Amino acid sequence: MSSAEPEPTTSATPENEPFSSTAEFEPEPVVAEPEPGWPEPEPEWSVAFEEWGAAWPVHTYFFGCAFLIADILAICFLFRVIKGHNRQQKGSLSGSLLVMLILFCSLRFVCLIVDPYHTENILPRLCSRLLWSLGSPFLLSAFSLVLLALIDTTKMSIGPPRFQKLPVILGFTGFYVLLVISTDLAVFFAPETDPLLVVCQGLFIVFGCLMCVGYLYVGLKIRKNLSSSFSNIQNGDSGILRLLVTCYVSSAIGFSIIATHIYASSSVFGVYSDVIFVDSWSWWALQTLMRSEELAEVIVVICVAKRSILPKDALKRLASCLICRKKNSVRKIQILPLDDTFEQTKTINTENLSTCVETKR
Repeated sequence: MSSAEPEPTTSATPENEPFSSTAEFEPEPVVAEPEPGWPEPEPEWSVAFEEWGAAWPVHTYFFGCAFLIADILAICFLFRVIKGHNRQQKGSLSGSLLVMLILFCSLRFVCLIVDPYHTENILPRLCSRLLWSLGSPFLLSAFSLVLLALIDTTKMSIGPPRFQKLPVILGFTGFYVLLVISTDLAVFFAPETDPLLVVCQGLFIVFGCLMCVGYLYVGLKIRKNLSSSFSNIQNGDSGILRLLVTCYVSSAIGFSIIATHIYASSSVFGVYSDVIFVDSWSWWALQTLMRSEELAEVIVVICVAKRSILPKDALKRLASCLICRKKNSVRKIQILPLDDTFEQTKTINTENLSTCVETKR
């Protein structure tokens, strides 16, 4: 009787292993996708928050509170302007300047504290984007109105007189606001219209460059006029010197803002970047730099607005000094002293002159 032949055995290899529908497969890593609706890349927030640690709340709360303080100061100055200069052209210029500053600081406070960079999803994405974008025209308008105040006070002309008027600047601001709103709406609902963002950024850069050149020209012109008439003014601590510093500082801050916007538009942070998520610390550093520049410009605007609403400010003395450059008029010098030292000197000269007249009599 023959024994049963053993059944052939097959080795379990991947080639001849039967396919099972219940086989377990390793899940593929899920790649996070950016939220649709805006072409500019952002960091991957879940990873960025872990990397930043305390740097994130320091950034948002510091700049948010700083803009809030500036907002409160601007509101107080606006009440003073309305109370004291409600029927004067100077009051309308100062009031418009402060209104633009209040709008900008309020928008930045909301975007940094209420819903910082739309990371908390408290506000709708479109609403958050509009609130953020509208800050640019208001800041640029305030920057322009400060230059207009300097031009009006010093009686200078740096271009066609038609463009050196308050209604023209306010009209341009209104046009810029409408352009920003329409651009954000178009890009949000139709991403293929993202070239409109480049148009807005280019307009901001061009107009900002004109403002910076205007500040620099006014500063150089004032310095030239003063050096020809008052060669020893640099030895004293006067409001005119502070005004010169304001012109130069404003021009430097403006050029810094323009350079930063050019870098942001042409680098990986721009509209046409191929990067899905940007580096967390690079984005944090760029935003910190831009907020610092904006805050510096706000401080300059507040300082100029504060001086413009005082009864005896440096701007008024500067205008009178530039108009009345004659040195042989004792009455004009008495009315417009440049500093305390010069005021004491001219008082002594006047007393000596009176003594000499009495002696001759």
